[in-house]
Formats: sequence, structure tokens, C-alpha cells
Amino acid sequence: MNTGIFRGVLLNTAASSALIISLSSQSFAQNENEDTDESLETIVVTATRTARDTLDVPAHVTNLDIEVLRNRGFFAGADELRGEPGIFFRRGEGDNDEFLFINIRGITGASGNDHILGLLDGIPLISPDDEVLLAEVPYVAIGQTEIVRGPISALYGRSGVAGAINYRLRDPSDEFGVSLSLRGGSYGLLRGEAVIEGPVAEGVKGLAMVSREHSDGWRDNNERDIFTLFGNLEVELSDATSLELFLTYYDRSSESGSPIPLLPDGSLVEVAGGREAFLGPRPPKNEVESLMGAARLRHEVSEGFALTATFSARSRETLTSLNFLDSFEFDPANNIVGFNGFQSPNKGDQYFGEVTAEWNTENHSFVAGVSYERASLTERSQFTGQNGFTFECGFKFFAILVDYSTGDILNQDHPCFVTNQTTFSADAASDYFGAFIQDEWQILDRLTLTLGLRYDSFERNVDFASLPPFDQSQRVTDTADQVTPKASLAYRFENSLAYFSFGRGFSSNFGSVFLYDPTRFKRDVKPSTLDSFEWGWKGRALDNRLQYQFSFYYINQRDRLITTANPDAAGDFTQPGTLVTTGQKYVSKGLEASFAIRPDDATVLDIRYAYIDPEWDENIINTFDGPFDLSGNTPQGVPAHTLYLAAERRFTD
Repeated sequence: MNTGIFRGVLLNTAASSALIISLSSQSFAQNENEDTDESLETIVVTATRTARDTLDVPAHVTNLDIEVLRNRGFFAGADELRGEPGIFFRRGEGDNDEFLFINIRGITGASGNDHILGLLDGIPLISPDDEVLLAEVPYVAIGQTEIVRGPISALYGRSGVAGAINYRLRDPSDEFGVSLSLRGGSYGLLRGEAVIEGPVAEGVKGLAMVSREHSDGWRDNNERDIFTLFGNLEVELSDATSLELFLTYYDRSSESGSPIPLLPDGSLVEVAGGREAFLGPRPPKNEVESLMGAARLRHEVSEGFALTATFSARSRETLTSLNFLDSFEFDPANNIVGFNGFQSPNKGDQYFGEVTAEWNTENHSFVAGVSYERASLTERSQFTGQNGFTFECGFKFFAILVDYSTGDILNQDHPCFVTNQTTFSADAASDYFGAFIQDEWQILDRLTLTLGLRYDSFERNVDFASLPPFDQSQRVTDTADQVTPKASLAYRFENSLAYFSFGRGFSSNFGSVFLYDPTRFKRDVKPSTLDSFEWGWKGRALDNRLQYQFSFYYINQRDRLITTANPDAAGDFTQPGTLVTTGQKYVSKGLEASFAIRPDDATVLDIRYAYIDPEWDENIINTFDGPFDLSGNTPQGVPAHTLYLAAERRFTD
């Protein structure tokens, strides 16, 4: 067994202060390329679906080594995006990586992150509601994270609107090894991880990991528990055939503190227990349990020609419990605050299959494939509180009245008080079929032309149960198709690459299933498309001590999904009050620059800058008082300038 190492790092985050201790049975080596988390001398596959040196990829891509990120204080999901030019994220409700809002080059999603493509070793990591499941990434088993800016739908289909994040599994070691890590901190934080890897049998090696995290949180009813299991096997069936299998299990339970109301002057109301107190009938929480398995078979048919078949299945159950603050029930004169109790139990299953072919000739590199995905979801909405628009029920909508001076619930014995009354029940099934082809044609020794095209067709059927007071027993069907092209022209100098690229991304705009409820929403939706033009230059200089990337882009997005007042409901109360529609126009342009400077073998300086100039080219919101024109405005949550500076020095080997 190799000499073990002991490493301690003091980490400060918004969540806690923590001490990290790691023990490993494998030797600790750090070569020149591992000193920096962004290198142009690494092989990436996401942007082109073919293994390419980063310097040969006609796009602004980043390859991040997870081990380097951990040494630099990686704490929770999305920390791998921190400091990346052109990418900005913020954490929403809940804790750390549970609810993330991400924008890439100024492009934001309809609901958090449904505009980016998340991949786990090339397999879509997307929920039936079209959101990326970033919180469920098994980071201990990840070796590298590849980030691609710009649309990638021509290779991967839906959700590749603004970019992609591919979490690539690390290869199990050829030698047996065990590693343990423990992290402890304030607010009851405790995280432990264990990994075992190495040969299992002749031609078989594997990796298994277990992770457990607990935190009390700084407020009452704000605990978090996360448990993850992961297993991976790589099997060499023959010199030409290999099989990879992996299975991951994820179980999360996280509470979130209740809101404290504000007085009209903006001051906090004094509540029983102070700022750390909890108000409401039950702790708001989010519970997730998921199981995902995948298999990938690759066969080298002949020199330069290979076939790969991939299959994955995921089963996922969630329970979301919330207390919506009801501003109509806020009565500071009587120390009363109101909530609407909400609960949504959901169950989803997804199946994904893909077959790809790679064919390399002297001047051409072809990749083509077909894919199919089936996503089903059973979704329920349930409310708790005093409900009924009658004199007897007090004209209330699921109101829970709390005396915030004592924390007591005042109306739980009211005859109109109900618990977990189902108001929405639907079963949805979505089917996605796609076929693509791409050719990287080396026209001259230094000039490469890449052309790609993909066709996708998709359909969603939603069956609604009949619930009072509406007869919802009906089926709603949504179908569409999309053709997405890509093209790039790249010229390779000795140590640099200049390129121009065009790509189109699209989203099906299916979105959340509840948006199909015909009693509440009228739908007039088509897929959203995004056209991106990018000019870039990347390279190495000064004997590889300087690495740089520049990119300039112009993006035009059409038919973003929005919800607005339904104008037909103004004079017809039988119409749903909300319109779900598309048709808005959005543009974003900007530049990105990255420099990794290595004055000597032990020192690294990182400088990264991004400028983003987004604008609503057309954004007209319908209201019951008439249209409201927001065209020409800049959206919220998109910073114009971001600057990242980092210096690193290794003092000894």
C-alpha cells in the first residue's frame, strides 16, 4: 500500500465554516497540468461528441478537474461554475444546490435551469419537467466537468439551448485503493465520504462510494440529510469490445425556514422565538429519492469505425411541502399572519436509449446517432387550510391563521379547515425521438469545416383526473418537431486556433405538468429557438506558460415561454385566468476572456472576465388593464460585468 496522506483545509462558505480531513491509500502526485483547473491540454468530448484536444474545439469550453476544485474549497453543487466567464448562478429557496438559477451568456430559463443541458457521462440528467437535476450529481465519482457555452441541440436535442454541463465519471484505478474524507462545521454540518476502487477480476475494474451529509441549519426546522450510493464497473469483453455499468442512489430530505412578514415600513415583525423561529403548521420540506442505472456497450468494428449503444433508466419520487405566505391574511393589529399549506407528491420514471456510430477517414470524422427517451410523471397538488368562498367559510383560500406572538394556529378547528385536499391530479407521458449527423471535414492541413444537423420530434400527453368543482377528466396533447443545424470553420495555427461557429438550440417548452391544467391555464405554445454566432481565438504561448481563450458572441432567442394574464378571461369568466404562451424576442451579446499564467512550475495566476449585454427585443405582457411593454429592458439576474482573479502557489512537492 502506498504512503497515505493527511490534508487539512479551512473553508469558509455562506453556509458554514468547515474543517476538511482526507485520508487516502493512494500516493498524492500533482503534475504540471493539474495545477490549474482550466487547461487547453486536456481531451474533451461534449462539444463535438468526439475526443478532441480542447485547443481543437471551435467553441469556448472549459474542463474542470474535480480534485483540484475540492482542494480549492468546493462545497456544494454549482461551485464548479464559480468564476467561469459568461456563467452566473445564484441559489434560491432551500439550501445550497437544491434550487439553482443559472444563466449562460445572459440566457435564463423559464424555471431556473431548463435552458441548459445536464449530462452524467453523456446521459441526459433532466427531469420530466425539463429541469436539470444538478443536486443529484454523485460528485465523489466524478473525474472531470466539461462546460460548453452556446447551443448544443444539434448533437443532443432538447434543453441544449444555452449550453451544456457534462459530469464525466472518473475511471476506476488499475490499483486497489481506499479513500475517506470527513467534513465538519458550524450549524451541525457533518459530511462523510468513502470510496473503494480497483481491479475486481481479470479485465474488470470498479468503483464504489458512499456519502452521507447532515446539517441542522441556523433556523428552527431547517435540517438537511443527504445520502448517496454509487457503483461503477468497467469490463473489457475483448480487445475490441468494452462494457460500462453504473448505478446511483440518491436520498435527500431538506427543510426550509418559514418566512417572517414585514411591516409597511420594511421592518421585521417581532415573532415568538426571534429570527431563528419557525411559523406555520408544519416544516416546509423537499424530499427526493431517486435510483438511476446505465449501461454503455462500445465495439470497435474496424480501424476507424466504432458503434456505441447506451441505455439508462431512472425512477424518482419527490414530496414538496410548502407554506405560502398569504398577504391577504396579514393582520399586525391582532398579531396574525396567514399561510396557504401546499403539498405535492410526485413520481416519475424515465428511460433513455441511444446508438451512435463514429467513422474516421483521412480527411473526415463522422458521428451519427439516433435516440429515444420516454418520461412519465404522476403529479398531485394538495392544499391545507380554511377554504371556501362562502359566509360560513369566511371567503378563504386554504388559509392557515397563525398568532405570531405565540406560534399557535388559530383556525385549525374551523369546520371549513381541510388537510391535504387534492386540487390537481394528472398523469403525463412525454416521448422524444431524435436523429443526428455531424462531419468534421479537414479541408486543408490547418482548416477544418464542421457541419451538423439533427431532427427531433416530441409529444406529451397529460391525463387529468376529475376533481371538484371542475370536471378535469380529459386528455391534453402537445406535439412538435424541430430541425437544428450547426456549422463552424476553424483555422489551426501552430499553438492557437481561430474559429467562427453558428449553432441553433431549442427547447420543447413542455415545462411543468401543472401548466397544462385547462381550468387554470390556456396554452398557446411552440418550441423556443436560439441562434448563436460566435467568434473565438484560443491558444498557448510563452512555452505553454500562458493559456488563453477569447470569444465574442451574438445570440437571438425567440419564443421564450412566459405566463401572463389571459385577455379572453377579461369578459368571459369561464376562461382560465392565465395564458401560457411564447412569441417574445430576446437578444444577448458579449465577450469572454480567460488567461492562465504560469510564471514558474509552482505558481498559477487565473484571470477571467466576461461582459454581457442582454436585452428584451420584444416583451409585451398582457394584463387585465391592457398590454404592458417591457421591450428594450435588461432582464433581472444577469450581471453586465464579472471578474475572477485567483493566485495559487505550491511551496513543496
